[in-house]
Amino acid sequence: MIFFKHNFWGKAILVAGTVVALSGTAVVGAAKGTWTVSSETVSAHGDWSSYGSPNTKKNNSNIASFNGNSIPNQLGYSVRLINSNASLKSGKTGLYRDQTTYGSNNTETVNYKYYADIRFSLIRTVSVSWGSSFMPKRTKKIIIIAIIFYLLLITAYTFATFKDKAGLLKRGNISVHAFFELQSGLSDNVVLDVVQMFLFPLLGSVLFIYLKNNSMVNIQQRIDYRGFLKRGISTTFLAGAGISLLTNIYEMGLINWFYYPFIYDFNDPFLNGIRPGNFTNNDLTEIILFIIFAALGWGVFAVFIFSVGLFVRKTALYFAMGPVLGLMLILLVTLSNMSSWAWRAFYFSWLPYTLIAPGQYTLIGMAPPIRPGLSFVIAAMIYLAVAALLISIWCKKQRKGA
Repeated sequence: MIFFKHNFWGKAILVAGTVVALSGTAVVGAAKGTWTVSSETVSAHGDWSSYGSPNTKKNNSNIASFNGNSIPNQLGYSVRLINSNASLKSGKTGLYRDQTTYGSNNTETVNYKYYADIRFSLIRTVSVSWGSSFMPKRTKKIIIIAIIFYLLLITAYTFATFKDKAGLLKRGNISVHAFFELQSGLSDNVVLDVVQMFLFPLLGSVLFIYLKNNSMVNIQQRIDYRGFLKRGISTTFLAGAGISLLTNIYEMGLINWFYYPFIYDFNDPFLNGIRPGNFTNNDLTEIILFIIFAALGWGVFAVFIFSVGLFVRKTALYFAMGPVLGLMLILLVTLSNMSSWAWRAFYFSWLPYTLIAPGQYTLIGMAPPIRPGLSFVIAAMIYLAVAALLISIWCKKQRKGA
């Protein structure tokens, strides 16, 4: 088995007609294209492959076709057409065993020679795995059900908030206050917080954890641990941040359309009474800063959960990791001595709400002793430092074969 370098046998053809795959053999139809069999070496670190054997273009087709013959990675690679100077000459497409794919925007000149450039693509692998038998149907159903439940829960809770505020006179910036009352920290909906801690870290990371635990796929060894972790961390962070961003935009849409349009006070004297730790008295700036910081915080929290999940060998156990760790960290803070300013500042620095709901939190009726922006930065550094340490330990253990 090849771990760090994948020897690839492939076929590249330039045609104007239809290519039909028959038991791993491609047959050219109306075109006069020719197959070129090429043996190429694909880097373990995500770089493009060696040149291999060139293919001579026979017609003016703008389509480059590729078909894998013997590929160590059954989930596929990415492939594109280049010239001898490594200049891009076609669009990038997937490369799979016994399956013809097509790269568009083929700009080569007739009778000139070109090369198929191949790369292991974990992003493509992830998309293929999600829709294939590698990911258990039960796991996919759990994720889909959780997403649907989450959307229904947000909608129901938002409209319940509208009902609670039905007796208030709708005027001014009441929608701004309603938005912040929906957020974690001021919200009394523990179920919503638990669902977010479950879903936000999970969506971007569960497939990487599953692939790590699946010896049949063994992705992390095929592309090297550095490449696996790089893609896992980035996907996990972007998923957590993206879902948070979409959630807040969705809530603002519901408020604006079904409750009262947003009107912003640029010097809101009541904002400090709504939020224990507001950034500014400018409503619009406050909402923008909160949404950005909350998205970044959820991304950091998701990466932290992913780093812990690297040590979890059962994917089913990983599903509960977000809520369990999040609630444990909250409980540890609430059981601590909060009378000391120094201790209170320390505990607020690693409270999960400091990351995911900056400025929204109190503990035992006490507001944070430092400004929310500073406490957010400190918390992010703490969580990222712990995540980096765990990831480093896991990577070293894997390289040693532990």
